[in-house]
Amino acid sequence: MRLRDEVNTRDGTLQALGEKKWIAAYVKHRREWLATMPNLRTLLSDGRLPGLIAAGNWDLLPPLDIQGVIIDDSKLESSSASAKIL
Repeated sequence: MRLRDEVNTRDGTLQALGEKKWIAAYVKHRREWLATMPNLRTLLSDGRLPGLIAAGNWDLLPPLDIQGVIIDDSKLESSSASAKIL
């Protein structure tokens, strides 16, 4: 069964739950699935995305702590400036 279908069956459809609740349920189920794959490390498997959802940071506004790397406005600005040079 696809993860999407599992969420729809166990928690409810997008239409029934609304976007944010459905995404939170999807992330929860995906995290459970990823936990069965110990060699796979992702933003979802180590718990940061659920924390961002719980904090209501749906727009992924900085600062973000991703596996110990802090992404803040200064890093985003320098990254944007580098991209313009290319």
